[in-house]
Amino acid sequence: EILLKLCDELRPNLILTTGGTGINSDDMTPEETSSVINKEIPGLAQAMVVESLVITHVAMLSR
Repeated sequence: EILLKLCDELRPNLILTTGGTGINSDDMTPEETSSVINKEIPGLAQAMVVESLVITHVAMLSR
């Protein structure tokens, strides 16, 4: 709801979200973000996962 309102008001060219990307039932960031975007750039998410793998192997569970 907040993300949708911000997008309607500010009309950003790029949205970066963090957190809520795991596999728990309350991790809904990808689903909520997809409801307000026109195009997804999967390479950005993949690059963030690759860099995060240097820190923790749990990064592979990110979506």
